[in-house]
Amino acid sequence: IPYGTVNLRHGVPPKETPITCTAGVGTFIVEFATISRLTGDPIYERTALRALDALWRARSEKDLVGNHINVLTGQWTAIDSGIGAGIDSYFEYLVKGSALTGNSTLFDMFLAYNESAYKYLHEGDWYVWAHMKSGLKTR
Repeated sequence: IPYGTVNLRHGVPPKETPITCTAGVGTFIVEFATISRLTGDPIYERTALRALDALWRARSEKDLVGNHINVLTGQWTAIDSGIGAGIDSYFEYLVKGSALTGNSTLFDMFLAYNESAYKYLHEGDWYVWAHMKSGLKTR
């Protein structure tokens, strides 16, 4: 799982926190898959897929993910799950990544999350926040 801030010339800033939001991890697949296609070097896409896979493996038994995760330990530091800020782009980029790369596994991940979001987060006309492990509403 990548840090939230990386300087391409100097690496990770010395005071950078190891805590990153879930949404930020998902966004790399489109850019990195494109770089792989432009350069002919698959390492960029593989790296982005590894980050997505790490989040998939860190999901709860209810197929929910939290809002923030420690990139060094893989432990969730914010366990509220939702479809809003901090998480939303992760789901969006699973769909976009699948469309760009033809990787149906990414879309299957999205479908699993979508089903769980409807089951645990949907309330009337709204989607709410819930504890990622219990599925109980938090707000």
